[in-house]
Formats: sequence, C-alpha cells, structure tokens
Amino acid sequence: MENASRRLIICADDLGLSHGINRAIAQAYTQGRISVAGIIANGHAFDEAAEFVKHLGIPCGVHLTITTECDRVPLKPLLSGTPTDSNGHLFPNIHPYLNSADDNVVYLEFCAQIERVLESDLKPTHIDSHMHVYREDLLKRLSIAFGLPCRDIGELHQGAKCSVFHLTVSGETMAEKASALAGYLDGFSSSLGIVICHPTADKKEMQTLVSPRFPSRYAWMTEARFLDLPALLSKEVGEAIDRQRDILTHKMDVLYELY
Repeated sequence: MENASRRLIICADDLGLSHGINRAIAQAYTQGRISVAGIIANGHAFDEAAEFVKHLGIPCGVHLTITTECDRVPLKPLLSGTPTDSNGHLFPNIHPYLNSADDNVVYLEFCAQIERVLESDLKPTHIDSHMHVYREDLLKRLSIAFGLPCRDIGELHQGAKCSVFHLTVSGETMAEKASALAGYLDGFSSSLGIVICHPTADKKEMQTLVSPRFPSRYAWMTEARFLDLPALLSKEVGEAIDRQRDILTHKMDVLYELY
C-alpha cells in the first residue's frame, strides 16, 4: 500500500481536564509526538487548554464528556437539564447513559460542549467521546450536524480501512509501551491508523482529583497515564514516528467512509 493512500493520527485525549495534562499534551505536540488532541469543554482547566491550542496551533477536536472519573473534584455538565447526581456532578460511569439516557438530552449537552469550543475561537477537527460513550447513532447525528468526523466510528469499525492502538493500556512499563507503540507504527497496514494516548504530568495534582477509593480507576489516572508521555518522548518512538512522518496528520475525514 502506497503512503499516499495511508494516514496516521496520534491523538492525545483529555486536554483541559487538568493543568498537568495540558502541559504534557503541549510538550508532546511541540516535540512532534502527537498530531491532534481532544479538549474537554467542561474540564477544570479548559480556559488554559484553549490558550495552549491557539498559541501553539494544536489541532484539536472535542472530547465529548458525559461522565467523570474525578471523584474528588467531579466534572459538571454545561446544561442544567443534563442528568447528574444529587450534588450536580456527572455520574462516574457510562452505564446510566448506555442503559436509560434520553438521547435528546445527551445530544443537547454534547451540542453545548461543541458550541463552547467554537465560541472560544477554536476550530475543532473532529469529535470523540470521553470514557467511550459508544452511542453510534447519537455520535453520527452530532457529526453530521456540525460537519465534524467522529473518531469513535473508527474504533467501532476497525478493519482494512482503520485500526486503533491504545497506548495507555499497551504495557505496564514505559519500555513496554514504547516498544508496543513503535511496533504498531511500523506495522499497521490499514488506510488509517489511530493512536490514542493520555500524556499526563504532575501526579500530585492528579491525586487531588481522584482518590484510591476505586483502585482500578485510581491506577489508570495516576499510574498508567504517567507512562504515556515518556513513552511518546522516547527515542524508539521518535524514530518510528519519523519513519511515518509523511503520513502523520490530524485530518479524520476519511472516517466518513465508515458511516
């Protein structure tokens, strides 16, 4: 398969969730290790993230968020009609939405998040969902309404046209992650390869947002994610990205072919 027919996207999620995440994504982008990020419009550090995007020219999509892992400082929705717990916070998992949510209510919340990004003078490249809220019909509806490709569609329909690599769950050490990512970058054969990562800095800050009350989630937020940035910045991954530099992009419009 010729390079002209292939694309590689390296996408960093959760921009705007915290200051440490903002700094880590900015560093990964300026060093050429990611090609696009996903911003959380109702994130704790959204305003700072928006400035980073504008100042550094980071291509940025909207990371649609209807749930929150941050039990110590939970996220809130943008609209008052969006379902929340008794404290006005988003729920900590996706099940209330997958099982019984009113699609129109979720749709309006997601519209408000996209609109906040647009009102902040950003030009989103795509949409995708935080914590994998895979309501395909809803995501397609949003994609068509705003004219933005949806990354989740590629994750749902992997094959010859699209393959997806999740760096954060690809190993228990930085070396394992770097080796796994380099291997994917050198070996993917689909038309579109998508790498999803969560570069994060400042573990102490993250510990102010999440507690060890839920061990697996705590480990994800405070251990697994912190290995993504050094893996991305490693020599092994840098060399693998350089070998694919001519196909590295932020453009996801090819995903429309999967709709």
